[in-house]
Amino acid sequence: MHFLNPWGFLFALFIPGIIILYLLKQKRQRIDVSSVQLWSQAIDDMTATRPWQKFKNNILMYLEIGIIICLTLALTRPFIANSDSYGHYIVVLDSSASMQADDVKPTRFEKAKDDIQSIIDTLLPSQYMTIIEMGPSSYIAADRISDKGLLSRILKDMMPTNGEGDIKGAMDLAESMLSSEDQDIVCIFTDQNINIEDSLFKVKLYNGDGQNRAITHMSYSEYGDGWGVLAKIMNFGDSSNITLKCSADDQLVDIKEISLPKGDKKDVYFTSIPRDTNIVKVEIVDKDNLLIDNVSWIPIKERAENKGLLVTQGNIFLEKVLNFYGGLLMEKGAYEASEGLLGYQLYVYDGYVPKNVPEDGNIIIFNPQGDQNLFKVVDNFMPKGMIKNISSRYNRLLEHVDIDDINIRKASKIEFPNWGEEVVGDGDNTLIWAGEMKSQKFIVFAFDIHESDLPLKMDFPILMGNILNWILPGVKTNTLNCYAGEEVAIDAIPGSSSIDIVLPDGSEKRVAPPYPIVPFDDTTQLGVYTIKQGMGSGTIEDRFTVSVPTHGESDLALKNRSYDIQNTQKERTVEGRRELWPYFALVALAFMLIEWWVYRRGY
Repeated sequence: MHFLNPWGFLFALFIPGIIILYLLKQKRQRIDVSSVQLWSQAIDDMTATRPWQKFKNNILMYLEIGIIICLTLALTRPFIANSDSYGHYIVVLDSSASMQADDVKPTRFEKAKDDIQSIIDTLLPSQYMTIIEMGPSSYIAADRISDKGLLSRILKDMMPTNGEGDIKGAMDLAESMLSSEDQDIVCIFTDQNINIEDSLFKVKLYNGDGQNRAITHMSYSEYGDGWGVLAKIMNFGDSSNITLKCSADDQLVDIKEISLPKGDKKDVYFTSIPRDTNIVKVEIVDKDNLLIDNVSWIPIKERAENKGLLVTQGNIFLEKVLNFYGGLLMEKGAYEASEGLLGYQLYVYDGYVPKNVPEDGNIIIFNPQGDQNLFKVVDNFMPKGMIKNISSRYNRLLEHVDIDDINIRKASKIEFPNWGEEVVGDGDNTLIWAGEMKSQKFIVFAFDIHESDLPLKMDFPILMGNILNWILPGVKTNTLNCYAGEEVAIDAIPGSSSIDIVLPDGSEKRVAPPYPIVPFDDTTQLGVYTIKQGMGSGTIEDRFTVSVPTHGESDLALKNRSYDIQNTQKERTVEGRRELWPYFALVALAFMLIEWWVYRRGY
């Protein structure tokens, strides 16, 4: 027999106390009476002078001692093990956003934690537990720990996330921990019906098919003298009336009520938003089972006017494509007047490169000539063979561009520095090169576009659009809004000395060193993030927002998922035991009933 709580034996200290109470002589008060005949049987007690009574057999005392013994054994939680070896619990806890739903009380996540804690409480001394959190990126929170106190503390500190659950990552981690030597079992606590055809994987479901409405998307556009914001609302529950509140920089703008049938969606448009608004917030006022997707934000950005300088002797194709790009204000300069010009976010040099290339902006070069401090022009060559995409790092520059169909008559042979990468080449020489140094981005075309048919094709404006989207500073349009747990790509402004991110809770994080593309993945909080880039003249601010991935988390109905185990199924027997405390508790109750019966009978 084994004991889960040996400290319970301390309860047996009450046994000597009961015996002492029965040995203590009862104290009596002296009273004068006319006769002692009625108390003749108590004369011995009345005349005794010792404080202790002689030990007597007393059935009530024996019954009370029996009760203490049974309660002591119940508190020590004795058990009989089914085998001599002990198992390893691999617990997978789903921490995705939908686990915050309160259709299972208090919430799905807290209920799952309670059930895991119950397993921790019953672990044998030689059993282990591993806890894997299944969030946007799965990780091991506790690795083969047998200390129940430590496991409880780790579990208590675990919190649900606002992102999607990485089912595959969590299952791969759990599967990798299965051992033929241990008696393992994988227990998955989730709100999704994960179908795994393996007896070693057990799924515990937490799903009450909750009622939920969500804001699935927001966008904005110019409307009169201000802005108009479009909010898409989806009803994942029963038909209901929904009240929406729109605020601009925390100032109430409008309240609307819509009727939305079950499973339907509707576009709601808010207008008359002031022109100087920075953040628009739309909120569903009505309560449902998942509140985190009832609010959404969108930053309002005036289309930034980036200043650019085009240095050319005359290139109508470049002038048209650069002027066509919105948000870019181009100025034109001549070769002889461009040396030393500064103060632009973008420099475009056609057939010329200054000896000292500016360091305060990104640079595009066509047909480089002359000596400068970037690279060396060696000779001219005629491209041979198939022109093809070489780079994988800069694939997005050639997105939707048929580069194989371009013909080039002549190009410059250039010795490029090793901090860049060939983007397009003919197998022997580089035709388009890209690189990033410090906080600057460079694109170099080794040929004159007049010596090719590139500007005559539809691919040219697409190619230039891709390049300008990548090379102009600021947060890209597709990262103004992202989902919790996703990585945001922030473009460092050339010349920035620091980049700080202010999180929705007000805390601030510095990402360093600054370089052209700054990845930021601490996007667990929902709300507005502010980007501060330190410049010599001050600070430039930008914003992006993080919201719930409503496409995967807002529908609270039970979803079926399948996962295939790669390893062959192995026969393992999970350690079992039979606890005996309920039997001792019943015996203690029986002794109490007998004691009551004996006492009523006057024994």
